[in-house]
Amino acid sequence: MTELKPEEQARQWIDRKLEDAGCHVINRDEFAPGMSAVVHP
Repeated sequence: MTELKPEEQARQWIDRKLEDAGCHVINRDEFAPGMSAVVHP
């Protein structure tokens, strides 16, 4: 198992915090024009 880079660890932490706050985190390939209030990495 490989260790995550600090940037990858931070991304996971941020995504978890957003999900805990009720946000649905998506990847860029899941984005569709017309979505409202979208934040994607």
